[in-house]
Amino acid sequence: IGSPGSSGAFTVVIGVGVALIVVGVVMAIRTKE
Repeated sequence: IGSPGSSGAFTVVIGVGVALIVVGVVMAIRTKE
């Protein structure tokens, strides 16, 4: 799977990024309505 250090950090960064995008999309939809 790779080194626990870099892989873990990379996964966290991806997760935070996706979460921010999802929140942004939800807020945008709510604003439109």
